[in-house]
Amino acid sequence: MADPHNSHSPSIIPDSLASSELDVLLSSEPSASAAKDQAKKLIEGASANFNEALTSTVPIYFAVLGLDAILQAVRLCLDITQAAPLAAADISKNGLEMALRISDAVANKDLTDEIAVGFGAANALVTLSDDALRYDRFLQVAMLLSNLRVHLCRSEIRRRGGLLMRHIDAHTAWNAAAPSATSLQ
Repeated sequence: MADPHNSHSPSIIPDSLASSELDVLLSSEPSASAAKDQAKKLIEGASANFNEALTSTVPIYFAVLGLDAILQAVRLCLDITQAAPLAAADISKNGLEMALRISDAVANKDLTDEIAVGFGAANALVTLSDDALRYDRFLQVAMLLSNLRVHLCRSEIRRRGGLLMRHIDAHTAWNAAAPSATSLQ
């Protein structure tokens, strides 16, 4: 299957997932009413997590929770503004501030543009109904979410002193220093 923007580049996403309607990502679709209710709860949770991220000492953690909830919600409902208008408006209002807060917290200049684009895409997912770039926005937010999760994991590993890597290095050094049971003669 080919990327619609580059006919020479095969897509790694199966056609069944590359639909402009993201509800195909669900293994079983709930009723429209149940999906809208669930999307509303998710977007309200995303809004609360974003608000918490703006004041928390661990903003990346709350940003991850919020972005994950947005991705789950847009799989359920194409028009988030209809499902949760107040929460969608709150997310939109705080989008730029969130991007700046997370950029500062990550402190990695290489991710600054990705963070800005990702939060812009998240804003569009909750404020626009279906559009031609919806799936691209979804992918951009998913990529940002993945990178923020990696950042959280690396930070926690560093905070804990890299115990596993130190154990592996010590084990490797021990085994390298151990005399061989086989004679070379």
